[in-house]
Amino acid sequence: MVIAFLFFAPDVYSLTCKIEGQDHCPVWGCNQTVTAVATCTTVGLTAAATCTKIYQHDASSTPWTYETSTGCSTRSSTLNECLFTSGTDAECTEYCTSDNCNNIYTVETSSSTTATAINCVQCRSEDATSGNCYSNPPDAIACPSADYQYCTTMHTVALDSNGAVAHEVVFRGCSKSEHNDGCSVETLQVDGNSSTLATSVTCTKTCSTADCNNDSLPLSGVKGSGLSCQTCSAGSGGCGGVYNSRQCTSDQSYCYSKVIYTEGNSYYENLDPSDSVAIVYEERGCRNASVTSQCTTVSNNIANSNIQTVKCEETCDTDNCNTQWPNRPTCSQCAGSYYDSSGNLLSDTSSSHYDWCRKDPPMPQMCADPSYKYCYAYEKYQSDDDNEVKWGYSKEFRRGCLKEKEWSKCKSSKFEDKRKAVYCQFVCDKDDCNLGSDVTKLMAPLRLILMTVFISAVWKNF
Repeated sequence: MVIAFLFFAPDVYSLTCKIEGQDHCPVWGCNQTVTAVATCTTVGLTAAATCTKIYQHDASSTPWTYETSTGCSTRSSTLNECLFTSGTDAECTEYCTSDNCNNIYTVETSSSTTATAINCVQCRSEDATSGNCYSNPPDAIACPSADYQYCTTMHTVALDSNGAVAHEVVFRGCSKSEHNDGCSVETLQVDGNSSTLATSVTCTKTCSTADCNNDSLPLSGVKGSGLSCQTCSAGSGGCGGVYNSRQCTSDQSYCYSKVIYTEGNSYYENLDPSDSVAIVYEERGCRNASVTSQCTTVSNNIANSNIQTVKCEETCDTDNCNTQWPNRPTCSQCAGSYYDSSGNLLSDTSSSHYDWCRKDPPMPQMCADPSYKYCYAYEKYQSDDDNEVKWGYSKEFRRGCLKEKEWSKCKSSKFEDKRKAVYCQFVCDKDDCNLGSDVTKLMAPLRLILMTVFISAVWKNF
């Protein structure tokens, strides 16, 4: 009897997948250029392999990240999988089974979401007669990548020892950022291999529309107007208080400031309500026309969260006047009492002393963020015939910023131990308004009450 054994070789599968670990840029338009995407090939598997796209939202880092990576998997199932490790940390994996099906860099390239490079004139000439770039520039062509969103012209004039024009050179091309328009005088080394130096005047002009850098020379609109403005431009998080002063051109008579921010109520129990305020965008610079000073709502009740975005902007016309939050007041900010939080008597030279905040307050400055709309001055007096009692009953004087408008008057209260306290508060919405005569007028009733208390005490001892 012959027994035959038959052996069946298992099926062999092969799948080619893209493997790449860059940020999720194409669909978000963040101008990333992917130069190479590698592949991984799975061969000899007994079950069909899958390609993967992994999307991660990571709140454990600063700033938070949203990132996509791709790769290969030996998993046979194509069911997608999403896992959370916290309320704001998640990872979703999508599986597919055709060659290169996870190539996000070709699938997600919608023209409506992906930035494209601007078209600029790109050329160089020396002197007015040595090339077309000076007087007859060529047509604009596409810049190398979407990182370039501006066009720039630079015209340099070198002077001889008599101060006359000796040489000229012009460059036209693409820029990744908006450079300051204007002219400057510099010392120019004519060639890196020589020691020849010349005094030069260089004028630069940047624009942001296609074919905009074909200006005739010499450039117009680059003469200084005499006005200096603070400049910056930044997305999420804003400029962080880091600004550069620049001289505006002759057609720019205003300094400009704009901020877009979020505000609302945060419902995460581990977050302070102020965490709902974040700068979305901040811009400062020169402008040739004034804008209405105002704040408007951009988006309301985002994701049904009670959080909204607000845009504030304004112009002003004095040197470097655009350093504060637009359309928001600057307020004096201090707090004074006789005792600190531990019950220790404060020195009258302390910056936390009652008299310092009331009589010699600090100069007004912008509030912590643009969601503060009001200034206030507040005084509390405990009428117990003793001005320097323990901190539970101490006189207080405070100045600062408010997000919402509150009462602006004097009140009186009586405690269980029959002590009486008088509170006066003044609320306003103009620059520097919690200083000066308006505050004094509101506090006048408190002065009258204190005088009455004093007279009563004298009469009792009479």
